[in-house]
Amino acid sequence: MLIKEELNKILKEETNVIYGDYQTEGIDFFLEEAAYFSLFDEKKYIIVKNATLFDTSKTKEEDLKKLEKYLNNPNPNTVLIFYLTTKPNERKKITKIIKDKYQYISIKDLTPKDLITKIISIFKHHNFNIDYESVRFIASSTLNNYDLACKEIEKILTYYDKDDKNIAYNDIINLIPKTVEENIFRFSDAVVNKETKKMFELLNDLKQIKEEPVVLINTLAREYRLMYKCFCLNKDGLNTPKIAQELGIQPWQVEKALKNSYNYRPNDLLEKLSLLSDLDIAIKSGSIDKYLGIELFLLDI
Repeated sequence: MLIKEELNKILKEETNVIYGDYQTEGIDFFLEEAAYFSLFDEKKYIIVKNATLFDTSKTKEEDLKKLEKYLNNPNPNTVLIFYLTTKPNERKKITKIIKDKYQYISIKDLTPKDLITKIISIFKHHNFNIDYESVRFIASSTLNNYDLACKEIEKILTYYDKDDKNIAYNDIINLIPKTVEENIFRFSDAVVNKETKKMFELLNDLKQIKEEPVVLINTLAREYRLMYKCFCLNKDGLNTPKIAQELGIQPWQVEKALKNSYNYRPNDLLEKLSLLSDLDIAIKSGSIDKYLGIELFLLDI
């Protein structure tokens, strides 16, 4: 959604827009479209998603050379936009060219406070009144994930009559299924505690409701990262209250993370984080089926 919003700022009311995926179409398709001059001299926008040319993924050298050649002599009537959800490799020559000669936009993840502000602004944009407690419930129920929050907001807006502009807290509780959030946390606990049967059963339940594996990956990564931080701080001599203060979390979260960390070696936790990072990139770049990817990860638990 953040990428979509940024694109909307650029495109505004433009209609001559071509969308495509670098992973499926390849660079030749986009460069041919970009180089084409219209008889009517009209402006054209080309949106290229999964542009892994700019990240750490292995890229054909030929593709990089072709793009570099085009960027040195671009069509002035074409706006070529590449975007990726992975972290760009800023040491790559092609990335440096974009940063030096063209426009480079980095979209930061929303903080919980940012998300609450965004949710309020969406309801305000649709002329709905909503209290702060309801907004916090939406944010927490969707794990502070903007994409998930937008799906639930769309459901809420559809539920209300056009003449009723006051959002009721009880309606939100009923409209947003708590089972999704609960199952995600139960799944995370099962994985961390290596409960094989339980984690696959819960994964199957989450697949049935079309829960995005990327959300599950983020949740697992957060748990492993917290376990590693708590372990290291505890090893440095900090007690539970001090660790909680250092990390800005509750003492019970520290106790839980420390207890779970005893089932792992520190290097094991770092390895899990690395594997989840690779899986996240593989799924977002389309090189592996999203559900198959997380199932393969779980088989190695």
